[in-house]
Amino acid sequence: MNQKAVFFDIDGTIYNFKVHVQDSTRRAIEELRKKGHLAFVCTGRSRAYISPEIIGLGFDGILAACGTYTYYHDRELLNLEIPVDTVDRSVAVFKKYGAFPVLEGRDYLYFDIDKYPEDKSKGNLFEDYFIKFNRPVTGSEGTYKINKITIFCKTEEMWENVKRDLAPYYDFIRHELVYMELIPKGYSKGTGIIDICRRLGIAKEDTFAFGDSSNDLEMFKAVGTAVCMGNGSDDAKAAADYVTDHMEEEGLPNALKHFQLI
Repeated sequence: MNQKAVFFDIDGTIYNFKVHVQDSTRRAIEELRKKGHLAFVCTGRSRAYISPEIIGLGFDGILAACGTYTYYHDRELLNLEIPVDTVDRSVAVFKKYGAFPVLEGRDYLYFDIDKYPEDKSKGNLFEDYFIKFNRPVTGSEGTYKINKITIFCKTEEMWENVKRDLAPYYDFIRHELVYMELIPKGYSKGTGIIDICRRLGIAKEDTFAFGDSSNDLEMFKAVGTAVCMGNGSDDAKAAADYVTDHMEEEGLPNALKHFQLI
């Protein structure tokens, strides 16, 4: 079998706040690499927001912040930072309409922790590890180094206003009413995969992607075989080539076995 490159989303695919990373997932990724295949994290999270628990799985590379940051073995391939004047303009828009931003970069997350609209149903987004990487959202003075932005909006009107004012600068991924991602125009998990595979000489037919949500759709388009978790969203399932079991029911190792990757 030719060497394959397999790209794994984090949240809802290899990790959730309830069970974290399951032992079966850990063993499956280890076995995948022992078979000679390449394993990549492929996430909307920025590099600063990928915990040691995830990195410790031993991936060959990282695709973070929806394709604006990539890393392979000991080499950083891409670190696209949003221009500081665009960040300042964006923060002014968020303040104008009352949206709560998390500015996500390679080294830090910038957010005002005392104002964070915590959603207990999804666990504590900013555990102790992530708080260490926090910087407040104040006047930047050239200090913001970020790849993408996540915002929380309380109303539909707030979301529409932000999207209208910042449409020239970002592509938008909306997960639900309150939670949206703003990515520099033209970038996605899909563009990141295409760039990595071009650099490494990997053909599309030798690529797989595992995901579960709307921000995985571009990733699914970029690979030869798209796998959606059983707990995935309806649009992700519809776009996938194969739907496996729920993440908590060994969906990832079952799919790797199905495609004879382990």
